[in-house]
Amino acid sequence: MISKYVEQLAENTAAWKDQRIREAINYKLGRSDWTLAEVRGRGVFNKTPDGIVTFAFDGEPLIEFHPGDIVTLDAYTVKSTQNFKLLYKPKEESHARNNQESLRRTD
Repeated sequence: MISKYVEQLAENTAAWKDQRIREAINYKLGRSDWTLAEVRGRGVFNKTPDGIVTFAFDGEPLIEFHPGDIVTLDAYTVKSTQNFKLLYKPKEESHARNNQESLRRTD
C-alpha cells in the first residue's frame, strides 16, 4: 500500500521539476508559447559526482537540482524535499526555492 504513495510522491516531484525546467526555457526564449519540437535537443542535463544535476539550455546553465530527501515523519506521512538553485534571475524572484510536499496515507 505504501508503494502507491511513494510512487505518487515521485510523480509529483518529477512534475514539479518539469515545471521548473519549463520556466527556465520560458526565461531563455522570452516566451512561453514554444513547442517540444522547437526545443528538442537544445537542453542538456549534467550530473556532478556529488549528485547535483544542472540543466542547461542552448549552452547556458539555468538551474541546479540538488539531491532531494524523502523522510518518513510518522506512520502516515512521507515528506519529500527538493532543493534547487536558479542560475538566472527571473522577474518574480531571484533566489533558490525549496519544494516540500507531504503525502498522508488515508488507509
